[in-house]
Amino acid sequence: MNIAVEYYWPIVLLVLIPTVWWVQRRSFTGFTAHQRALQTVVRSTVLLLLIFALMQPTWERSGRWLSVVYLLDQSASVSPASAVTASQWISASTLEGQPDHWQAMTFGASTVAFDDLEAVEVAISGQADSPLSSLSDDAGSTNLELAVREAARVFAPNQVKRLVLMTDGHETSGSLIEAVGLLQQQGIAVYTMPLDPRDLGDGWVDDVRMPDVVTIDEPFAITVRVLGQTDTPAVVEVLHDNSVLDAKSIQLSSEPQEMTLKGNLTEVGSAELVVRLRAVEDVMAQNNQLRRSVVTTDRPKVLYVEGHAESQHFLTRALEAGGLSVDTATAMSLPGDAASLEPYAAVIFSDVAADALGRVQMEALSGYVSDFGGGFIMAGGDAMYGEEGYADSVLEALLPITFTVKERPEEFALIIVLDKSWSMVGEKIELSKEASKAAVDVLADHHEIGVVAFNNSLDWPVLLQRASNREWIKDRISTIMPSGHTNVYPALEEAFLGLEGSESRLKHVILLSDGRTYPDDYEGLVTKMAEAEITVSTVAMGQEADRELLANIADWGEGRGYVVEDVGEVPQIFAQETRRAARPTLVEVPFSPIVEKSVEMFKGIDFASSPPLQGYLSTRLKETSEALLISEEDDPILARWQFGLGRAVAFTSDVKNRWATEWLEWPGYGKFWTQLVRQTMRGSDDRFRALTVKREADRAHITVDIPPAAGDVTAPPTVRWTVGNGMTTTIRTERVSSASYAASVTLGPEDDQTFQTELPDGSEVARSLLYSYPAEYQFRPANVELLQAIAHDTGGVFAPSLEQIFEDDGVRTVRPIALWPFLVALALALYLLDLLLRRIRLFEASADLASPFQS
Repeated sequence: MNIAVEYYWPIVLLVLIPTVWWVQRRSFTGFTAHQRALQTVVRSTVLLLLIFALMQPTWERSGRWLSVVYLLDQSASVSPASAVTASQWISASTLEGQPDHWQAMTFGASTVAFDDLEAVEVAISGQADSPLSSLSDDAGSTNLELAVREAARVFAPNQVKRLVLMTDGHETSGSLIEAVGLLQQQGIAVYTMPLDPRDLGDGWVDDVRMPDVVTIDEPFAITVRVLGQTDTPAVVEVLHDNSVLDAKSIQLSSEPQEMTLKGNLTEVGSAELVVRLRAVEDVMAQNNQLRRSVVTTDRPKVLYVEGHAESQHFLTRALEAGGLSVDTATAMSLPGDAASLEPYAAVIFSDVAADALGRVQMEALSGYVSDFGGGFIMAGGDAMYGEEGYADSVLEALLPITFTVKERPEEFALIIVLDKSWSMVGEKIELSKEASKAAVDVLADHHEIGVVAFNNSLDWPVLLQRASNREWIKDRISTIMPSGHTNVYPALEEAFLGLEGSESRLKHVILLSDGRTYPDDYEGLVTKMAEAEITVSTVAMGQEADRELLANIADWGEGRGYVVEDVGEVPQIFAQETRRAARPTLVEVPFSPIVEKSVEMFKGIDFASSPPLQGYLSTRLKETSEALLISEEDDPILARWQFGLGRAVAFTSDVKNRWATEWLEWPGYGKFWTQLVRQTMRGSDDRFRALTVKREADRAHITVDIPPAAGDVTAPPTVRWTVGNGMTTTIRTERVSSASYAASVTLGPEDDQTFQTELPDGSEVARSLLYSYPAEYQFRPANVELLQAIAHDTGGVFAPSLEQIFEDDGVRTVRPIALWPFLVALALALYLLDLLLRRIRLFEASADLASPFQS
């Protein structure tokens, strides 16, 4: 038994008890000492009881008392028959489960409570008999959040709380997820029961997704989702000013269908598009169309700088055909400040010699991308790379790739440092030997090859020599046998000493190990090797390899690090690594680009059918950049990254009639470059994209992103919100990042809404939310995902049986019972006893007492 008290200050009153005892010892009454002692005990007990009562003690009684609240959705989207069945189920379950407390509530836009089971059925039956057009305003909306919060208030205190939520799960106002914290805090388990949608045999346009801002004469995608409750032929259309822009015939069915239609606007400004569904058999016309607002801007301008002016027409024509406005320029005419480049959405370089640009112009390009959010694309050409190109320049820092120093020389020396410790026994050592032999086969006769095998010591199975004697070298590699422990440092140092004496201009080490080694100054050793122009690549084989050390060695040695789980991959890696290290930077052999990462800009482009490119320049990808197209040797062909506010792209082949001769005739050439430029460039004018308004149920989420070109922000921008009746409200935004501000408002009547804001440079931006039809007229199947999530997050059950709702899951509650009334009653009883003891003499001092009562 657990007893708690509210106050502790009455404890000080205990000092009165000794006083009572002191007084009784000096009593002048004629009672005997025994009776006076008895009276004092009674009075002391009365004081104790009163003191304890003043402390307001409570007895925390543990037990299981069950409070159940039923929430029944009566909105227009719910099937009347399903709601009636649910109301009957409420009556049956309550009578059978016999909870200690129950409450039934119906809800739509608001809630109504019922204490009578029969009244629930009557109310729901009345709604079921009403036609859709005559339903109450309350049925025209579903606010699950409000309903759940109202239900939380009616639970009986100090009882196990179970909320039975019967709904289709489609909320048109509020957000049920926002109420989950309250439910968890109050320990309310939600048992969710999906209801069927109202079935009218209807079809409707459920959703439309399209860009907020498009470019004049530029086709844009409009994604439409339609749903139906019957199989019937239908047509989906996109209209502007009552003219059909695109249409698609479909067979309407009970399954959601998504399709993409095309829009194309020819006038600058704001436009209203209507997506309309025309079905052969349709019940309701109100939900057959959705309206959307779009802003049309001028063609984006790009600046194209071609190193060979006679070839610039290839790309220019392709981009103009794709809806871009192209200005051409020479390297000499490029401005020396970023602000002069700001009118352009992107700048394209193609085979521009580095010595044709000054450092000031390069810095202007860098600032244009990082500070103004512009796009920069550099396409290949031998004038742009190597020692005579942009290596270590401002533009190299801007791009997602690193330029190699210059064309690699033909002289090449390779030493393979091979782990032959006991852990390599079996398949590992055999495949490592085969890998070393594969590297020998890749080398030219005049290249040099050496092999250092190591355990806790080292030896040279193959001293550094010409690779022409291949069979003898392979036989020597075959003699390597595993033994001993792993010690990498001496072997790596031996390889360093061996390559120092080589006259080859390109020197490379491949280190393979599958274990952990002794600590040493690896960084110092490998740094010396790099300074001596000896590169080091590493292969970490298996789980036990020291992956961190080997990766660091590859980084310090300016090579590549490989991690191998499947030892069967080792021969291929050795051959590939040897080929990459030995060949020149300028790769002029036909190849077909391989898609490394599928991205939006590749949509509609079939690289499998593309003709080969005739060459490219070998580069290295920077750590935080991503390769989208690669060669067969894993060299980046198309790479991109974010640079400040803008994006930079490198295409290591070219755009003209040197390496892209066959591409110029390929139908995908124009599409590839147009989509690449559009994905890289800044918006045609980011001012138009500064304001974003997204609707979620009855909330509008507003974002204002101030573009650099609009100037500096001195105060958070305000947004003017105008509803259809002309009433305007000013909305204050709050800063969420350096140049981004946000606000959220609850939308009022079912009407068009317009939002406008003024940017720092005085330009106005506007967005509109257009009203189409009540969201309750979307008769979707139950939102099972939401209902399952709510049940899971609150400890309830989805689609429970009656037994699950009322079952004893071991959860207990505590009921506080106030003890002070009982203490006061007992004290009163003892007080009466004390009064009686004052009148009755229980103990006599002598035997000749006249009467038992004292006057």
